[in-house]
Amino acid sequence: MWSSSAGRPCSTGRTRRRLERCRADLARPELAHHSVRDLTARRGFPNASAFGRAFREAYGLTPREHRRRNMSGVSLPDH
Repeated sequence: MWSSSAGRPCSTGRTRRRLERCRADLARPELAHHSVRDLTARRGFPNASAFGRAFREAYGLTPREHRRRNMSGVSLPDH
């Protein structure tokens, strides 16, 4: 995970670990009834916009896109 513009890490190790935990949570069917915002706040991302940008930078898709790809057939909340 490197910033293309500055050639430096796009986030700290702590942030990367939190992103990975959020990524895993977003793919868990038993957490499908929780909104993306709720799951990310639980992992220490109080700002949904900043989280969304960091997630997209790290994984190349939005948190919602990641969730939908991993939860086909599971009813997801709209928020």
